[in-house]
Amino acid sequence: MAGSLDEGALLAEELLSRWRANRDAYPASAWAVDLAYALDALGRGAELLEHTRFVASKTRWLEAVICVLGDDFESAAAHFRAIGSRPDEAAVYLRAAHRLFQVGRKREGRAAVTHALAFYRPVAATTYLLEAQVLAGPEFVTKVSST
Repeated sequence: MAGSLDEGALLAEELLSRWRANRDAYPASAWAVDLAYALDALGRGAELLEHTRFVASKTRWLEAVICVLGDDFESAAAHFRAIGSRPDEAAVYLRAAHRLFQVGRKREGRAAVTHALAFYRPVAATTYLLEAQVLAGPEFVTKVSST
């Protein structure tokens, strides 16, 4: 529910509650990535990270979620690459770029943007391409796309 923070928070809480009650009945898959991003945006990423300690079935998806929530973006990207989830791999590189630019590590931030663009440009993911431009600058994004 894009744009509805309150409803999104309720849905994230419902999913987390169901997973807590039946953690081994629902092995983590792509849905866990969405839950991680939602809870992290709500300031509750650490809560989900704590929950993952008690999950018996450590799927590759769960390992990727743990890396995302621990800001280990390179490892998260490697997990998503191994799974074959290019959209999640690109998203984690864009997330890494945000963090890197926030702390003034522009060169590394641009490298992360370059990795994200490898997926977003061919699929014409306009929203994410614009986000990359905001982060790294339109000149940089244009230069990367022309090489």
